[in-house]
Amino acid sequence: MEAVSKGDIDERVQEYYDKYEILLEFRGEKEFRVHVAVQEGIEIGFFQAARIILRSLMI
Repeated sequence: MEAVSKGDIDERVQEYYDKYEILLEFRGEKEFRVHVAVQEGIEIGFFQAARIILRSLMI
């Protein structure tokens, strides 16, 4: 499986911030951005793994 690149994560984090209004009343912006980046990395990795599994089942 391919590693998830920082560029891919940064792009997805920016899409998230562009799409949603982020309310930071109870946490810092930097802390929340790191949290979103971790979640995006997990999601990208999950979908990469799912594609690999699906391809292997089609053989």
